[in-house]
Amino acid sequence: MTTHHWWTLRNGTTILYVEWGQAYGAIFGSDCQMRKGPPVTLVLSLDRNFRTRSTRAGTYLHALALVEEQFRDLRLVQISDAHIILGLQFLVEHAEDPSSPWHLLLKAQGREHEFRAEPEFRPSGHDHDLLRLRVVGASTASISARGINEVARRIEPTPSSIE
Repeated sequence: MTTHHWWTLRNGTTILYVEWGQAYGAIFGSDCQMRKGPPVTLVLSLDRNFRTRSTRAGTYLHALALVEEQFRDLRLVQISDAHIILGLQFLVEHAEDPSSPWHLLLKAQGREHEFRAEPEFRPSGHDHDLLRLRVVGASTASISARGINEVARRIEPTPSSIE
């Protein structure tokens, strides 16, 4: 049995370019991790966007729109952070099966949204490439940890219901 380790590519924050529906914009992504798979899985937290004093900031408004629409019509996530890209390229070279689609997991406000995405490394004009993840599969939003506990409490029999 093969164990698939998670590799941390960036603990801090980076800028992501996203397209959804007819909109596009920049948002913060943080705590980037990757698992070599199969399938290759990339995880990013979007929670940094909601820790702001200015609710008029573009990153806050774009992330809020994505969350409120439950990531419907997400089409593209682009990463240009050299540290992340170089780490991804190294790990993909050593993956068992780096073929696509990859899994893209976006965490926001206690929920996880999973997508299937086609990866494409492109020259960026700098000393590193950029990664474009074209979303090809719909979001499967998971229930939050708090939501799971609430459902479990409703299902578990109480002493009074057993008697």
